[in-house]
Amino acid sequence: MDFIAPHSVDVTLNGLSEAQEEVCQAALQAFRERHGLAEWGLNMSLSDEGPGTWKLHISVVASRDLDFQVRSNHIIVDKTLDLARVVDLCLETHYHACMNSRAMSQRSNLSKSPQSQRTLNSRAAKAR
Repeated sequence: MDFIAPHSVDVTLNGLSEAQEEVCQAALQAFRERHGLAEWGLNMSLSDEGPGTWKLHISVVASRDLDFQVRSNHIIVDKTLDLARVVDLCLETHYHACMNSRAMSQRSNLSKSPQSQRTLNSRAAKAR
């Protein structure tokens, strides 16, 4: 899979330290490279929720060509967790949801085609 050179992609990180921003940017870049993507964005807002937790609002923005473009989560995160790992899991979850949706859509379109209907009919006839 060839990596597509990135172009204008929305990445907004609010309330993060410089080090946290760097690890979140690195997680996004690794995700893009792993899947050969360019147009995926990330919007995060992190605030102090208490002595041991952060309140995290994260929105993952998929490529424009996908039906389900944005997935947002509001979660409480323990400060001992690896923030880059949390970001990666959110990205991967949305990616797989998009790919499953695309596969279901393609399967639905395929089952409507005349060729696939003939194939299904011939298989049904053989099964009898």
